[in-house]
Amino acid sequence: MVGQKYLTLYMGIQQSEVLSHLPPGWQFSGDFRNFVNADLDEETKTVYFTPKKQGVATMSLHDRKGQKLFEYRIEIRSSDLTRVVREVR
Repeated sequence: MVGQKYLTLYMGIQQSEVLSHLPPGWQFSGDFRNFVNADLDEETKTVYFTPKKQGVATMSLHDRKGQKLFEYRIEIRSSDLTRVVREVR
């Protein structure tokens, strides 16, 4: 069974997710690259999501055989809170 998680991201706010069980030869696929930058820290196995534009995207994790292991459904929103967070920083 493929795991699935829904993420809601807000413009201007980076979010991280720990992927503790990455298999050797894994790869990401999906249309997420149009909406969000996903940078992986190999040492901590943490993915940092940085929204680029509003929308809905999918990012899936596959093993080296191409079998889907996990899927993120990502929604990127704009919010007035985003401006407040930037001002506080």
